[in-house]
Amino acid sequence: MNKVIKFLLLGDTVIFTGLGLGAPILAIFIADYIVGGNILTAGIASALYFVIKAFIQIPFSRYIDAHDDVKALRWLLIGTFLIILTPFIYMIANHIYWIFLAQIVYGIGVGFYSPSWLGIWSGHLDEGHESFEWSTQAGVAGLGAAMTALAGAAIAQYLGFRFTFLLAGIICFIGGSILVGLSHQKVRWGKIITEPWLYYFRKKILRSRD
Repeated sequence: MNKVIKFLLLGDTVIFTGLGLGAPILAIFIADYIVGGNILTAGIASALYFVIKAFIQIPFSRYIDAHDDVKALRWLLIGTFLIILTPFIYMIANHIYWIFLAQIVYGIGVGFYSPSWLGIWSGHLDEGHESFEWSTQAGVAGLGAAMTALAGAAIAQYLGFRFTFLLAGIICFIGGSILVGLSHQKVRWGKIITEPWLYYFRKKILRSRD
């Protein structure tokens, strides 16, 4: 795996591992601890996220396809920031309107994050290892979600919901900090460079002349 793929894989895994802490407890938190919260409003909150994400993600992916890694990375970090905000909003929420706000922020964040992440990831997959790298991403994300779903329920049971959301936010922040590391990589012709210049020249330039 090249450096960009490693940054994306690790950062994405840490962020969504953090979010996984709150996923299994959110509906219970809304129904039992939030003013105006019940099963119906929990469903409305979930629907808000998916609708907003879909309306942003699909057209925004066309924008990412038409631009280089620099702009994609910028929007990736903006989306990451919004995602990191979400568990902190849950932590301070006391009314259902705060939950709706959190879901809107989360939907916007993922709407920017997902096309940007996929655009950079797809453009930097190692030739001949595409299936392995996609499978690694899916497998690691699945394992992280499984572990944190159990951990989040246990933490909420013994330390409280708000502490769980605080911990989720801190973990997401760590994941976002990893992705910020991409902004320090060299860029050439609008593309993040992952290989030494001489290797890149031999592989991309000389081979294209054969």
